[in-house]
Amino acid sequence: MSELSQTEYAQARGCSAAYVSKLKRQGRLVLTPNGKVNVEATDRLIENTRDPARGGDRRPGADGQGEAAHAPADAGPAAVRPVGGHETYKEAARRERIAKARLAELELAEAAGQLVRRDQVEQMVFGLARQAMDALMSLDERLAGRLAAETDEFRVAELIRTEARKIADQLAQAGKLDDVAPAPTEAAA
Repeated sequence: MSELSQTEYAQARGCSAAYVSKLKRQGRLVLTPNGKVNVEATDRLIENTRDPARGGDRRPGADGQGEAAHAPADAGPAAVRPVGGHETYKEAARRERIAKARLAELELAEAAGQLVRRDQVEQMVFGLARQAMDALMSLDERLAGRLAAETDEFRVAELIRTEARKIADQLAQAGKLDDVAPAPTEAAA
């Protein structure tokens, strides 16, 4: 473990003493009991808490990437270890980028007609169930007169089958997913 004074640490990092004082105020400077800067621990803490949107390490020759940048893409949350049990800014930003990418994929699939919104499908299913129920409940009114006149049981079965087929055809025509209107976008809402 190398220890430097705050002034020496500023010179070693190629930054001003004011920046090191700022790090200390932010709690990003790890000090030993004798008041010296623990270089390795401080560098790790700064790397884990830096804002990637600000460009990272600007020292000449520094690539601005820590060990988390070299972790496999599918390494998950363990690739960037939280400091003090809290999620780092880098990890939160990475998770936000992943969530935005997944949302964009879903929106693209919806626009391509590969996905349908659940609430639209539920409305359509409810409408179809209601239509089927209404058709079945009125079946007796439509067939009562014709069935009462029939004495042939095969003719009665054929009339019932024909009516049931009509109901099924109506439901099949009404239940096409092509009829589900696309959801209004936020811009149109």
